[in-house]
Amino acid sequence: MAKAPPESAEAAKTRKLRELREADEAQRRARGIWGAYSVAEIAHPDSSAIFVLRCRGRDTPDIAKEARTRSALVPAEDHAALVAWIAKRPFTDFRSRLVAWSLSDAEAKRVLKAHIAAARANGTTVVNAETASTPATEPTPA
Repeated sequence: MAKAPPESAEAAKTRKLRELREADEAQRRARGIWGAYSVAEIAHPDSSAIFVLRCRGRDTPDIAKEARTRSALVPAEDHAALVAWIAKRPFTDFRSRLVAWSLSDAEAKRVLKAHIAAARANGTTVVNAETASTPATEPTPA
């Protein structure tokens, strides 16, 4: 039986990256944070303002579509705030990007709140109507 030629550097790199990706996916599935949800950000760089949303899939949000119809994953008050914010400027002034993807629903909600809190802490204006950065009130002892 003939010996297989040695693996090229490029093939070894590709194999190693695939192994790392598969190990990461297996670990995330085991922890329950693997799924079909994403967290995205629509930003207006000139005003340092963002809107953070939870969505399905790995596509960046279409600003025109978001302004027209409300996703079931976006609360009504957040959608109203988004539409009012977008209506003030041309669509071309906005940028959208994914913050995280392939998340479970619970993990997507956690990442959404954490991203909103981090943006507010950095002085970025967050358009979302929900007060995700406000800590839950603790019951007072009786």
